[in-house]
Amino acid sequence: MSAQLAIDIFRRHGVNITPTRIYLLGLLLNDGRKLITLQDISRLSGGAVDRITVYRTLILFCKKGFLYKIVDKANKTYYALDAGLLDPAKNCNEHLHFRCQGCGAVTCLPIPVFGYLLPKGFIQTDANILLFGYCPACSPPHTHTQNTGTHHEK
Repeated sequence: MSAQLAIDIFRRHGVNITPTRIYLLGLLLNDGRKLITLQDISRLSGGAVDRITVYRTLILFCKKGFLYKIVDKANKTYYALDAGLLDPAKNCNEHLHFRCQGCGAVTCLPIPVFGYLLPKGFIQTDANILLFGYCPACSPPHTHTQNTGTHHEK
């Protein structure tokens, strides 16, 4: 990732440009994982950026709308770049995530979440939707997932 790409992203999202922010966005863009933890990013920086600065920068990126925070039921936090950051055609701000109960992997699912109405007086500010089950590699034998639900053969 070039520094100019980071600068362009920061300008589009109203983020003050600093060398540390450019460096951390580069780590996120170059890592290749769709979901990453604070610990992963700290490890990738090799100590070049302290953990508190990494955390504060991730929170800023979330507030600016190009990084998303996903918390699972074990209270583990993951971060994911907006799919539309580099390709606006892929932008899907609200989508599902899936945590495998076998291997623990968390996967972004390109399934948009929409069509629900909140009761009067409720104001949504964010969505964090996480499904649990088994990924294809960890699925028990003879289990099939269908669009309409799960079916177990006997």
